[in-house]
Amino acid sequence: MRVKRILVLLGILLALALFLWAIRYINREVEIANFTTTITGRSQDQIDNLNIALAKIDGKILRTGEVFSFNEVVGERLCKWGYKGAPTIYQGEIVNTPGGGLCQLTSTIYNVALLSDMEIIERKPHLWVINSVGPGRDAAILYDKIDLKFKNNLPYPVKIKGEMTNNRLVVRFCGSMKSDFKTFVDVEVIQVYPAPDMPPYPKDDNGKSPIPSNGKNGVKVKVFRTTQKESGHEKREVVSIDTYKPVPGGTYVND
Repeated sequence: MRVKRILVLLGILLALALFLWAIRYINREVEIANFTTTITGRSQDQIDNLNIALAKIDGKILRTGEVFSFNEVVGERLCKWGYKGAPTIYQGEIVNTPGGGLCQLTSTIYNVALLSDMEIIERKPHLWVINSVGPGRDAAILYDKIDLKFKNNLPYPVKIKGEMTNNRLVVRFCGSMKSDFKTFVDVEVIQVYPAPDMPPYPKDDNGKSPIPSNGKNGVKVKVFRTTQKESGHEKREVVSIDTYKPVPGGTYVND
């Protein structure tokens, strides 16, 4: 009888210890990876759009094996939800659409997913190189057509945290324990496609001379991800091979 009471007491103590351990790790947040892009030069409408979408993503918990979908989490970008019309690359044109500018957010999240060794399920590059992250590191977005999806293949839930501060957009992935790996992303330029220049134009009716502006080179790149485990094991993989078209030079009127 005494032995039975001792076993019951030990069971209670073990359960209490497990409970305290669980509480400690449930509330613990350890950064796995982060990525930062600048919002300097963004219009106020683009910044407003970023804030609306970021509020839906900040604090999102991604369970082990769960797939994150930007379009599912953020939802459709409509004016009635507060989204503003802002520049978006669509079918080779720059057009104003509600939620314009959110590709900076998807691109920032994409880089954190890469650095967190997440499995990339769906990601599409832009038609042209975008300035916020450069070639091979971007992720285009268009509701119901183009999505960013990745799977949490870590053995614990991950919290997505985001904020805009000091003209920077910062996204972090946090877990309940320290990760046992380090991840590096490298971009190799395979080919460059020079941007054609527009010919100079004569003076207009007001006597102002349009001046050719520089275009933007196109490029083909190969993106590698290297993951180094604390055990010494190293894995190197090709994430994507992306091709970006050149942007022709344009003209602007010299005032």
